[in-house]
Amino acid sequence: MAAELTAAGGRLRLVDELARGGMGSVFLALRDDDGFRRAYAVKRLHAALRDEADAVGRFLDEAAIAAELRHPNVVSVLDVGADDEGPFIVMELVVGMSLREIRDALRARRRELPLQVGLRILSQVAEALRAAHAYSMVHRDVSPGNVVVGFDGSVRLIDFGLAKAVDDPRTRDLLRGTTGYMSPEQLRFEPIDARSDLFSLGVLLVESVRGDRLYGDEDARLAARRILGEPPPDLRRDAPEIADDLAELVSELLAKDPDARPDRTEVVCARLRRALHERIEDEGVVDLSRWMETTFGDEIARRRAELSAHWRASPRRSSVGAQETPVIRPRRRARARWWAMPLTMVAVAGLSAAVVLAVRDRDPPPDAATRPPPATPASPDPAPQPEPVAPPEPPVARAAALDAGAAEPADDESSPRRRRRRRGPPEVEGDRALWEW
Repeated sequence: MAAELTAAGGRLRLVDELARGGMGSVFLALRDDDGFRRAYAVKRLHAALRDEADAVGRFLDEAAIAAELRHPNVVSVLDVGADDEGPFIVMELVVGMSLREIRDALRARRRELPLQVGLRILSQVAEALRAAHAYSMVHRDVSPGNVVVGFDGSVRLIDFGLAKAVDDPRTRDLLRGTTGYMSPEQLRFEPIDARSDLFSLGVLLVESVRGDRLYGDEDARLAARRILGEPPPDLRRDAPEIADDLAELVSELLAKDPDARPDRTEVVCARLRRALHERIEDEGVVDLSRWMETTFGDEIARRRAELSAHWRASPRRSSVGAQETPVIRPRRRARARWWAMPLTMVAVAGLSAAVVLAVRDRDPPPDAATRPPPATPASPDPAPQPEPVAPPEPPVARAAALDAGAAEPADDESSPRRRRRRRGPPEVEGDRALWEW
C-alpha cells in the first residue's frame, strides 16, 4: 500500500498494517521530509463503517478522550483529520508487543510470565486507569489486546473507542467490549463507573499469575454466565508464593457486587506498588526492558529490520517545493578583526600622550617670557608693538658676570622648570592629572 495523507505537520505515507480491530485498522506511517524523520501510528475506520454516524462519532470520541488524557501510560494522540477515505487519528508509535501477544508467545515457548514483570505491567495499567477515572471516563475494554508493552519498557493503554463518560445515556443500552473481561454490571446492562474497569484489571491480574485465560470460553454466553455466577478464584491455591495482600486485592477486584470492590483507583495503585516492592525485596530488580530484550530478542530484531526496510523504501521529499539552485557570490574582501579598532585607538592614545609629555618637558625658548601673545583678529584694538630687545651679551661679559657670583638664568628659582622640580607634580582632580603629568 502507498496511501498518503497530510497530518502532523507534513505528508505521511502509510506503508503497512499493524493491527486490525472491530472498528478499524492501525497502520504504520512514515514522514521523511525537510530533514524531519519520524514514524507514526494512524488509525482508520473500516470502509463499511465510514457512513455510520454512530461509528464515526465513537471514533472521534476516542480521539477527543485520548487527546485530553496527557499521561505517560496513555498513548498520545498527535492529530485528527479526514480525507476521501474517512476520518483518521494520528498517534505516537509504540514499538512493542501487546499483552496478548506476550501471553501467546510465552505459552508457545512453554514459559511463564514472571510475577514481578506482570506486576510492573499491570501497575502501570492501573496508573492509566487512574488518569482516565480522574476525568470521569470509563475505558470499558481493559483487555490484553489494548495493553502495549514497548521494547523500551514503556506500557501504554490504548483504544479508548469505547470509553464514555459515566453519566452518558448513550452507553446504558450498549454491550461493547471484549468477551471474558466485562464486569457483571456491564453484562446486566446496568450503569457502570470506574469499578467496572477495576474488575477487568482483576481478570488481567489472575491471568498474569496463572498464564491462561480466566473466562476464555469460545461461547460468549457461557463466559458471561461464568462471570455472573462463578466465584473468584483463589490465587493462593494456584501460586502459593503470592502475598496475602495481593491475593486479597484480586478477590476484591473480582467481586460480583461493585460496592464490594475498592471505591478509588488510587487505592488499587498503591496496593499494587506495595506488592511490587515486596517482590523486589525478595528477588531483586527485574528490569522490564531487559526482560523484553532477552525474552523476545528475535522478535525485536525482526521488527526493527522491517522498519528499516520501510525507511529505505520510503522516498525522501521536501514539503516546501523543489530546492533552489545555490547562488555562488564573489568572495568579499576580508573584514577587519573585531579587536583591531580598539587596539588602534589605544596605540594612538599612547602615542599622543608620549608626544604631550615630551613637549611639556621641553624648555621654553629664550624669548618666550618677553614674546607678547598673538593678537586676536576679532579685537578692535590695534596689536601692541613689541618692546626692543637688548642685544645678546658678549661671551666675555657673561663669563665675567659668572665669576662675580651672578646666578645662572637656567638655575633661577623663579623659572618654571625649577618650580616643577621643587613642588612635584601639579595637584589636579581625577585621573587626568596623572595622565597629563
